[in-house]
Amino acid sequence: MINVPRRLLRQLRIVFRHALRTSPRASIPAVVFRATPHGLTARAQTEEAAIEYHLPGKYSADEASVPGDLLVDCEHRSDDPVTIENQKDGQILASWRDGKTPLLMRYQTPEQSNVGEFPDCPERMAENVSPLISALRDASQTADPTTVRYALDYLELRGEAGSICATDGKQLLVQGGFTFPWEENVLLPRSTLFGCKELRPLTPVSIGKRDSWLTISMGPWRYYTKLGEDLRFPNTDDHLRSADSAGTRLNLTPTDAQFLAQSLPELPCIDEEYQPITLDMNGQIMLRVKGESQPTELVLTQSSRIGEPLCINTDRRYLARALRLGFREFTFFGPNVPTQCSDGSRQYVWAVLDPQSAIKPTSKAVRLASPTGDVETVKSATDHPQRKTEMKEATTDDKKPSGAAESPRRKKAAFSPVSTNGDLSSMIAEARTALREADGKLRALSAALAAS
Repeated sequence: MINVPRRLLRQLRIVFRHALRTSPRASIPAVVFRATPHGLTARAQTEEAAIEYHLPGKYSADEASVPGDLLVDCEHRSDDPVTIENQKDGQILASWRDGKTPLLMRYQTPEQSNVGEFPDCPERMAENVSPLISALRDASQTADPTTVRYALDYLELRGEAGSICATDGKQLLVQGGFTFPWEENVLLPRSTLFGCKELRPLTPVSIGKRDSWLTISMGPWRYYTKLGEDLRFPNTDDHLRSADSAGTRLNLTPTDAQFLAQSLPELPCIDEEYQPITLDMNGQIMLRVKGESQPTELVLTQSSRIGEPLCINTDRRYLARALRLGFREFTFFGPNVPTQCSDGSRQYVWAVLDPQSAIKPTSKAVRLASPTGDVETVKSATDHPQRKTEMKEATTDDKKPSGAAESPRRKKAAFSPVSTNGDLSSMIAEARTALREADGKLRALSAALAAS
Protein backbone atom coordinates (compact mmCIF):
# COMPACT_ATOMS: atom_id res chain seq x y z
CA MET A 1 0.00 0.00 0.00
CA ILE A 2 1.39 3.39 -1.06
CA ASN A 3 -0.06 6.79 -0.18
CA VAL A 4 0.58 9.63 -2.63
CA PRO A 5 -0.66 13.23 -2.18
CA ARG A 6 -3.06 14.26 -4.94
CA ARG A 7 -1.12 17.49 -5.45
CA LEU A 8 2.00 15.43 -6.18
CA LEU A 9 0.10 13.37 -8.75
CA ARG A 10 -0.76 16.60 -10.55
CA GLN A 11 2.88 17.70 -10.53
CA LEU A 12 3.99 14.32 -11.83
CA ARG A 13 1.44 14.37 -14.63
CA ILE A 14 2.57 17.82 -15.84
CA VAL A 15 6.33 17.27 -15.52
CA PHE A 16 6.31 13.72 -16.92
CA ARG A 17 4.36 14.83 -19.99
CA HIS A 18 6.91 17.57 -20.73
CA ALA A 19 9.95 15.42 -19.95
CA LEU A 20 8.82 12.44 -22.03
CA ARG A 21 7.57 14.70 -24.85
CA THR A 22 4.11 13.17 -24.69
CA SER A 23 1.37 14.95 -26.62
CA PRO A 24 -1.68 16.13 -24.61
CA ARG A 25 -3.89 13.51 -26.28
CA ALA A 26 -1.50 10.61 -25.73
CA SER A 27 -1.33 8.56 -22.55
CA ILE A 28 1.61 8.97 -20.20
CA PRO A 29 3.78 5.82 -20.05
CA ALA A 30 3.52 3.55 -17.03
CA VAL A 31 4.62 5.13 -13.75
CA VAL A 32 6.49 3.11 -11.12
CA PHE A 33 6.04 4.12 -7.48
CA ARG A 34 8.62 2.72 -5.06
CA ALA A 35 8.31 3.29 -1.32
CA THR A 36 11.24 2.72 1.05
CA PRO A 37 12.13 3.78 4.59
CA HIS A 38 14.06 6.66 2.98
CA GLY A 39 11.26 8.10 0.84
CA LEU A 40 8.94 7.71 -2.12
CA THR A 41 10.22 7.61 -5.72
CA ALA A 42 8.13 7.95 -8.90
CA ARG A 43 9.64 7.33 -12.33
CA ALA A 44 8.63 6.89 -15.96
CA GLN A 45 10.56 6.45 -19.20
CA THR A 46 10.52 6.10 -22.97
CA GLU A 47 13.25 5.04 -25.37
CA GLU A 48 14.52 8.64 -25.64
CA ALA A 49 13.93 10.12 -22.17
CA ALA A 50 13.33 9.27 -18.50
CA ILE A 51 12.26 11.23 -15.43
CA GLU A 52 12.07 10.50 -11.72
CA TYR A 53 10.98 12.33 -8.57
CA HIS A 54 12.05 11.65 -4.99
CA LEU A 55 9.95 12.63 -1.96
CA PRO A 56 11.84 12.24 1.34
CA GLY A 57 10.05 10.52 4.21
CA LYS A 58 9.49 7.19 5.96
CA TYR A 59 7.38 4.69 4.05
CA SER A 60 6.67 1.00 4.35
CA ALA A 61 8.53 -0.85 1.60
CA ASP A 62 6.28 -1.44 -1.41
CA GLU A 63 6.23 -1.00 -5.19
CA ALA A 64 3.46 -0.48 -7.71
CA SER A 65 3.43 0.04 -11.47
CA VAL A 66 0.40 2.05 -12.55
CA PRO A 67 -0.89 3.34 -15.90
CA GLY A 68 -0.32 7.03 -16.59
CA ASP A 69 -4.09 7.55 -16.69
CA LEU A 70 -4.16 7.12 -12.90
CA LEU A 71 -2.35 10.44 -12.52
CA VAL A 72 -5.01 12.18 -14.62
CA ASP A 73 -7.93 10.55 -12.79
CA CYS A 74 -6.69 11.18 -9.25
CA GLU A 75 -4.84 14.49 -9.45
CA HIS A 76 -6.00 17.54 -7.51
CA ARG A 77 -4.56 20.71 -6.00
CA SER A 78 -5.11 19.39 -2.46
CA ASP A 79 -2.76 17.30 -0.33
CA ASP A 80 -5.40 14.61 0.27
CA PRO A 81 -3.81 11.18 -0.18
CA VAL A 82 -4.52 8.58 -2.85
CA THR A 83 -4.01 5.01 -1.67
CA ILE A 84 -2.55 2.67 -4.31
CA GLU A 85 -2.73 -1.08 -3.69
CA ASN A 86 -1.67 -4.13 -5.69
CA GLN A 87 -4.44 -6.71 -5.95
CA LYS A 88 -4.02 -10.49 -6.10
CA ASP A 89 -5.71 -10.61 -9.50
CA GLY A 90 -3.00 -8.34 -10.94
CA GLN A 91 -5.08 -5.21 -10.91
CA ILE A 92 -4.31 -1.87 -9.23
CA LEU A 93 -6.78 -0.37 -6.78
CA ALA A 94 -6.74 3.42 -6.21
CA SER A 95 -8.92 4.98 -3.52
CA TRP A 96 -9.35 8.56 -2.32
CA ARG A 97 -11.96 11.01 -1.14
CA ASP A 98 -13.46 13.84 -3.15
CA GLY A 99 -14.72 16.03 -0.34
CA LYS A 100 -16.87 13.66 1.72
CA THR A 101 -17.40 11.23 -1.15
CA PRO A 102 -15.18 8.11 -1.20
CA LEU A 103 -13.99 7.11 -4.68
CA LEU A 104 -12.54 3.84 -5.90
CA MET A 105 -11.05 2.94 -9.29
CA ARG A 106 -9.46 -0.23 -10.65
CA TYR A 107 -6.71 -0.33 -13.26
CA GLN A 108 -4.95 -3.07 -15.17
CA THR A 109 -1.29 -3.40 -14.26
CA PRO A 110 0.70 -2.10 -17.26
CA GLU A 111 2.55 -4.66 -19.32
CA GLN A 112 6.29 -4.91 -18.87
CA SER A 113 7.98 -2.06 -20.73
CA ASN A 114 10.34 -2.96 -23.55
CA VAL A 115 12.24 0.37 -23.54
CA GLY A 116 15.15 -1.11 -21.58
CA GLU A 117 16.61 -0.47 -18.15
CA PHE A 118 16.16 2.85 -16.43
CA PRO A 119 19.28 4.99 -17.04
CA ASP A 120 21.99 5.12 -14.41
CA CYS A 121 23.08 8.42 -12.88
CA PRO A 122 26.60 9.48 -13.94
CA GLU A 123 29.33 9.13 -11.34
CA ARG A 124 30.51 12.66 -12.08
CA MET A 125 28.02 15.52 -11.88
CA ALA A 126 28.91 19.23 -12.12
CA GLU A 127 26.90 21.57 -9.92
CA ASN A 128 25.62 24.80 -11.51
CA VAL A 129 23.55 27.68 -10.25
CA SER A 130 19.82 27.53 -11.01
CA PRO A 131 20.05 29.92 -14.05
CA LEU A 132 21.25 26.86 -15.99
CA ILE A 133 17.62 25.75 -16.25
CA SER A 134 16.37 29.14 -17.40
CA ALA A 135 19.22 29.18 -19.94
CA LEU A 136 18.09 25.79 -21.26
CA ARG A 137 14.53 27.12 -21.41
CA ASP A 138 15.57 30.18 -23.44
CA ALA A 139 17.71 28.02 -25.71
CA SER A 140 14.86 25.56 -26.29
CA GLN A 141 12.59 28.45 -27.26
CA THR A 142 15.22 29.57 -29.79
CA ALA A 143 15.59 26.16 -31.45
CA ASP A 144 13.46 25.06 -34.41
CA PRO A 145 11.37 21.89 -33.88
CA THR A 146 10.45 21.64 -37.59
CA THR A 147 13.92 21.62 -39.13
CA VAL A 148 15.08 18.87 -41.48
CA ARG A 149 18.43 20.08 -42.84
CA TYR A 150 20.38 20.78 -39.66
CA ALA A 151 19.93 19.63 -36.06
CA LEU A 152 18.28 22.95 -35.18
CA ASP A 153 15.89 21.19 -32.79
CA TYR A 154 18.91 20.47 -30.58
CA LEU A 155 20.95 22.63 -28.23
CA GLU A 156 24.72 22.55 -28.45
CA LEU A 157 26.33 22.27 -25.01
CA ARG A 158 29.99 23.16 -25.37
CA GLY A 159 31.98 21.45 -22.65
CA GLU A 160 35.26 23.31 -22.90
CA ALA A 161 33.63 26.73 -23.36
CA GLY A 162 30.90 26.11 -20.78
CA SER A 163 28.27 27.61 -23.08
CA ILE A 164 24.87 26.77 -24.57
CA CYS A 165 24.13 27.57 -28.21
CA ALA A 166 20.77 27.44 -30.01
CA THR A 167 19.53 28.71 -33.37
CA ASP A 168 16.62 28.34 -35.77
CA GLY A 169 18.49 29.79 -38.73
CA LYS A 170 17.08 33.30 -38.22
CA GLN A 171 18.05 33.96 -34.62
CA LEU A 172 20.97 32.80 -32.49
CA LEU A 173 21.35 32.70 -28.70
CA VAL A 174 24.67 31.91 -27.01
CA GLN A 175 24.84 31.77 -23.19
CA GLY A 176 27.98 31.16 -21.19
CA GLY A 177 29.30 30.81 -17.66
CA PHE A 178 28.32 27.17 -17.01
CA THR A 179 30.28 24.15 -15.84
CA PHE A 180 29.99 20.88 -17.76
CA PRO A 181 31.94 17.74 -16.77
CA TRP A 182 33.03 16.99 -20.36
CA GLU A 183 35.25 18.72 -22.90
CA GLU A 184 33.55 17.98 -26.22
CA ASN A 185 30.39 19.53 -27.69
CA VAL A 186 27.20 17.49 -27.20
CA LEU A 187 23.69 17.92 -28.63
CA LEU A 188 20.77 18.02 -26.20
CA PRO A 189 17.22 17.77 -27.62
CA ARG A 190 15.15 20.92 -27.06
CA SER A 191 12.49 20.41 -24.39
CA THR A 192 9.55 22.31 -22.94
CA LEU A 193 10.46 20.74 -19.60
CA PHE A 194 12.89 23.54 -18.76
CA GLY A 195 10.09 26.11 -18.79
CA CYS A 196 7.75 24.03 -16.63
CA LYS A 197 6.68 25.90 -13.49
CA GLU A 198 6.07 22.64 -11.63
CA LEU A 199 9.82 22.03 -11.44
CA ARG A 200 10.36 24.77 -8.88
CA PRO A 201 12.26 25.00 -6.59
CA LEU A 202 15.23 24.14 -8.79
CA THR A 203 18.21 24.30 -6.44
CA PRO A 204 20.62 22.62 -6.40
CA VAL A 205 21.14 21.93 -10.12
CA SER A 206 23.79 19.56 -11.45
CA ILE A 207 24.50 18.03 -14.84
CA GLY A 208 26.42 15.02 -16.06
CA LYS A 209 26.85 12.58 -18.95
CA ARG A 210 27.14 8.83 -19.11
CA ASP A 211 27.45 6.95 -22.38
CA SER A 212 24.75 8.35 -24.69
CA TRP A 213 22.59 9.78 -21.87
CA LEU A 214 22.69 13.25 -20.35
CA THR A 215 21.40 13.70 -16.79
CA ILE A 216 20.17 16.89 -15.14
CA SER A 217 19.37 16.85 -11.42
CA MET A 218 17.03 19.65 -10.29
CA GLY A 219 16.15 19.49 -6.61
CA PRO A 220 13.90 16.44 -6.17
CA TRP A 221 13.73 15.84 -9.97
CA ARG A 222 16.19 13.96 -12.13
CA TYR A 223 15.86 14.12 -15.92
CA TYR A 224 17.57 11.78 -18.39
CA THR A 225 17.63 12.30 -22.14
CA LYS A 226 19.48 10.68 -25.02
CA LEU A 227 22.04 12.87 -26.71
CA GLY A 228 21.96 13.49 -30.44
CA GLU A 229 24.45 11.39 -32.38
CA ASP A 230 25.71 11.72 -35.97
CA LEU A 231 23.82 15.00 -36.38
CA ARG A 232 24.93 18.19 -38.10
CA PHE A 233 24.78 21.38 -36.05
CA PRO A 234 25.68 24.63 -37.85
CA ASN A 235 28.84 26.60 -37.10
CA THR A 236 27.47 29.65 -35.33
CA ASP A 237 30.74 31.35 -34.35
CA ASP A 238 30.96 33.06 -37.73
CA HIS A 239 27.78 35.01 -36.96
CA LEU A 240 29.13 36.62 -33.78
CA ARG A 241 30.94 39.94 -34.07
CA SER A 242 32.98 42.02 -31.68
CA ALA A 243 30.99 44.90 -30.24
CA ASP A 244 34.04 47.11 -30.78
CA SER A 245 33.50 46.89 -34.54
CA ALA A 246 29.90 48.13 -34.36
CA GLY A 247 29.20 51.38 -36.16
CA THR A 248 26.10 52.15 -34.07
CA ARG A 249 24.97 51.26 -30.57
CA LEU A 250 21.63 51.76 -28.90
CA ASN A 251 21.30 51.86 -25.12
CA LEU A 252 17.77 51.48 -23.80
CA THR A 253 16.88 52.81 -20.36
CA PRO A 254 14.71 50.57 -18.14
CA THR A 255 11.76 52.95 -18.60
CA ASP A 256 12.03 52.94 -22.38
CA ALA A 257 12.52 49.16 -22.45
CA GLN A 258 9.34 48.64 -20.42
CA PHE A 259 7.43 51.11 -22.57
CA LEU A 260 8.58 49.38 -25.74
CA ALA A 261 7.86 45.86 -24.45
CA GLN A 262 4.30 46.84 -23.49
CA SER A 263 3.64 48.82 -26.66
CA LEU A 264 4.90 46.42 -29.32
CA PRO A 265 1.98 43.94 -29.03
CA GLU A 266 -0.51 46.81 -29.39
CA LEU A 267 0.92 48.22 -32.63
CA PRO A 268 -0.88 47.64 -35.95
CA CYS A 269 0.54 45.12 -38.40
CA ILE A 270 -0.35 44.61 -42.07
CA ASP A 271 2.25 41.89 -42.75
CA GLU A 272 1.75 38.97 -40.37
CA GLU A 273 4.50 36.89 -41.98
CA TYR A 274 7.40 39.25 -41.28
CA GLN A 275 5.80 41.80 -38.90
CA PRO A 276 8.16 44.61 -39.95
CA ILE A 277 9.12 47.54 -37.77
CA THR A 278 11.58 50.30 -38.59
CA LEU A 279 14.07 51.45 -35.97
CA ASP A 280 15.05 55.00 -36.92
CA MET A 281 18.17 56.28 -35.15
CA ASN A 282 18.57 59.50 -37.14
CA GLY A 283 18.26 62.09 -34.39
CA GLN A 284 15.47 60.96 -32.06
CA ILE A 285 15.23 57.25 -31.33
CA MET A 286 11.92 56.06 -32.69
CA LEU A 287 10.23 52.96 -34.03
CA ARG A 288 7.77 53.08 -36.88
CA VAL A 289 5.13 50.59 -38.04
CA LYS A 290 2.70 50.78 -40.95
CA GLY A 291 -1.02 50.67 -40.30
CA GLU A 292 -3.90 50.46 -42.77
CA SER A 293 -4.05 54.25 -43.08
CA GLN A 294 -0.88 55.86 -41.70
CA PRO A 295 2.21 54.84 -39.73
CA THR A 296 2.44 54.76 -35.95
CA GLU A 297 5.61 55.94 -34.24
CA LEU A 298 7.01 55.21 -30.79
CA VAL A 299 9.46 57.83 -29.54
CA LEU A 300 12.02 56.60 -26.98
CA THR A 301 12.69 59.83 -25.12
CA GLN A 302 15.33 58.58 -22.65
CA SER A 303 17.44 56.16 -24.70
CA SER A 304 20.61 57.12 -26.53
CA ARG A 305 22.50 56.25 -29.70
CA ILE A 306 26.28 56.03 -29.83
CA GLY A 307 27.97 56.20 -33.22
CA GLU A 308 26.63 56.74 -36.72
CA PRO A 309 22.95 57.48 -37.54
CA LEU A 310 21.26 54.37 -38.88
CA CYS A 311 17.89 52.97 -39.90
CA ILE A 312 17.12 49.27 -39.36
CA ASN A 313 14.18 47.33 -40.76
CA THR A 314 13.46 44.23 -38.68
CA ASP A 315 10.87 41.72 -37.56
CA ARG A 316 9.36 43.12 -34.36
CA ARG A 317 9.09 39.64 -32.81
CA TYR A 318 12.87 39.36 -32.49
CA LEU A 319 13.08 42.82 -30.98
CA ALA A 320 10.35 41.89 -28.48
CA ARG A 321 12.18 38.68 -27.63
CA ALA A 322 15.43 40.55 -27.00
CA LEU A 323 13.55 42.72 -24.53
CA ARG A 324 12.02 39.69 -22.79
CA LEU A 325 15.47 38.17 -22.50
CA GLY A 326 16.57 41.31 -20.66
CA PHE A 327 18.89 42.86 -23.25
CA ARG A 328 19.24 46.63 -23.10
CA GLU A 329 22.30 47.25 -25.32
CA PHE A 330 21.98 46.72 -29.09
CA THR A 331 24.87 46.84 -31.56
CA PHE A 332 24.50 47.44 -35.30
CA PHE A 333 27.05 46.80 -38.03
CA GLY A 334 25.05 48.12 -40.99
CA PRO A 335 21.49 48.11 -42.39
CA ASN A 336 21.93 44.65 -43.99
CA VAL A 337 23.88 42.99 -41.17
CA PRO A 338 22.22 41.00 -38.32
CA THR A 339 21.53 42.89 -35.12
CA GLN A 340 23.41 41.75 -32.03
CA CYS A 341 22.76 42.15 -28.29
CA SER A 342 25.08 41.24 -25.47
CA ASP A 343 25.26 41.52 -21.70
CA GLY A 344 28.58 39.89 -20.94
CA SER A 345 27.67 36.21 -20.63
CA ARG A 346 24.97 36.14 -23.32
CA GLN A 347 24.74 37.10 -26.98
CA TYR A 348 21.56 37.27 -29.06
CA VAL A 349 21.67 37.79 -32.82
CA TRP A 350 18.88 37.99 -35.38
CA ALA A 351 18.59 38.64 -39.11
CA VAL A 352 17.13 41.94 -40.31
CA LEU A 353 14.74 42.66 -43.17
CA ASP A 354 15.43 44.42 -46.47
CA PRO A 355 16.46 48.01 -45.64
CA GLN A 356 14.83 49.25 -48.87
CA SER A 357 11.46 48.30 -47.34
CA ALA A 358 11.93 50.47 -44.25
CA ILE A 359 8.95 52.68 -43.40
CA LYS A 360 9.65 56.30 -44.23
CA PRO A 361 8.91 59.18 -41.83
CA THR A 362 5.77 61.22 -42.40
CA SER A 363 4.02 64.09 -40.67
CA LYS A 364 0.80 62.05 -40.74
CA ALA A 365 2.12 59.45 -38.31
CA VAL A 366 0.38 58.79 -35.01
CA ARG A 367 3.03 59.39 -32.34
CA LEU A 368 3.39 58.00 -28.84
CA ALA A 369 6.29 59.01 -26.58
CA SER A 370 7.73 57.06 -23.68
CA PRO A 371 7.30 58.58 -20.19
CA THR A 372 9.76 61.22 -19.07
CA GLY A 373 10.02 63.70 -16.25
CA ASP A 374 10.81 66.53 -18.67
CA VAL A 375 7.41 67.73 -19.91
CA GLU A 376 8.92 70.17 -22.44
CA THR A 377 11.01 67.42 -24.02
CA VAL A 378 7.97 65.20 -24.41
CA LYS A 379 5.93 68.02 -25.93
CA SER A 380 8.60 68.81 -28.52
CA ALA A 381 8.89 65.12 -29.37
CA THR A 382 5.18 64.55 -29.87
CA ASP A 383 3.49 67.79 -30.95
CA HIS A 384 5.89 69.26 -33.50
CA PRO A 385 4.95 69.53 -37.22
CA GLN A 386 6.63 67.64 -40.03
CA ARG A 387 10.29 66.97 -39.27
CA LYS A 388 13.10 66.61 -41.77
CA THR A 389 14.97 63.33 -41.31
CA GLU A 390 17.99 62.03 -43.17
CA MET A 391 17.75 58.24 -43.35
CA LYS A 392 20.67 56.06 -44.38
CA GLU A 393 20.08 53.84 -47.41
CA ALA A 394 16.62 52.73 -46.30
CA THR A 395 15.12 56.12 -47.23
CA THR A 396 16.87 56.77 -50.55
CA ASP A 397 14.47 54.60 -52.54
CA ASP A 398 10.94 55.86 -52.99
CA LYS A 399 9.53 52.47 -53.91
CA LYS A 400 6.91 51.06 -51.61
CA PRO A 401 7.93 48.20 -49.24
CA SER A 402 7.98 44.79 -50.88
CA GLY A 403 4.83 42.82 -50.17
CA ALA A 404 2.95 45.89 -48.96
CA ALA A 405 -0.37 46.79 -50.54
CA GLU A 406 -0.90 50.23 -52.04
CA SER A 407 -3.22 52.22 -49.75
CA PRO A 408 -5.86 54.45 -51.37
CA ARG A 409 -5.49 58.19 -50.86
CA ARG A 410 -7.46 59.26 -47.84
CA LYS A 411 -8.20 62.48 -46.08
CA LYS A 412 -5.92 63.28 -43.16
CA ALA A 413 -7.64 62.43 -39.89
CA ALA A 414 -7.46 64.51 -36.75
CA PHE A 415 -6.17 62.63 -33.71
CA SER A 416 -6.68 63.51 -30.09
CA PRO A 417 -3.43 64.64 -28.40
CA VAL A 418 -1.62 61.79 -26.68
CA SER A 419 -1.05 62.44 -23.01
CA THR A 420 2.49 61.87 -21.74
CA ASN A 421 1.90 62.85 -18.13
CA GLY A 422 -0.10 59.76 -17.16
CA ASP A 423 1.09 56.20 -16.69
CA LEU A 424 2.00 53.93 -19.57
CA SER A 425 -1.27 51.96 -19.60
CA SER A 426 -3.36 55.11 -19.96
CA MET A 427 -1.12 56.33 -22.78
CA ILE A 428 -1.57 53.11 -24.70
CA ALA A 429 -5.32 53.17 -24.06
CA GLU A 430 -5.58 56.74 -25.40
CA ALA A 431 -3.57 55.84 -28.48
CA ARG A 432 -5.75 52.81 -29.21
CA THR A 433 -8.89 54.93 -28.79
CA ALA A 434 -7.51 57.51 -31.19
CA LEU A 435 -6.72 54.84 -33.75
CA ARG A 436 -10.22 53.37 -33.51
CA GLU A 437 -11.83 56.78 -33.92
CA ALA A 438 -9.67 57.60 -36.91
CA ASP A 439 -10.35 54.23 -38.51
CA GLY A 440 -14.10 54.76 -38.11
CA LYS A 441 -13.91 58.17 -39.76
CA LEU A 442 -11.85 56.84 -42.65
CA ARG A 443 -14.23 53.95 -43.22
CA ALA A 444 -17.18 56.35 -43.26
CA LEU A 445 -15.36 58.64 -45.70
CA SER A 446 -14.51 55.71 -47.99
CA ALA A 447 -18.11 54.55 -47.96
CA ALA A 448 -19.34 58.07 -48.77
CA LEU A 449 -16.88 58.40 -51.65
CA ALA A 450 -17.89 55.02 -53.04
CA ALA A 451 -21.57 55.95 -52.90
CA SER A 452 -21.06 59.36 -54.59
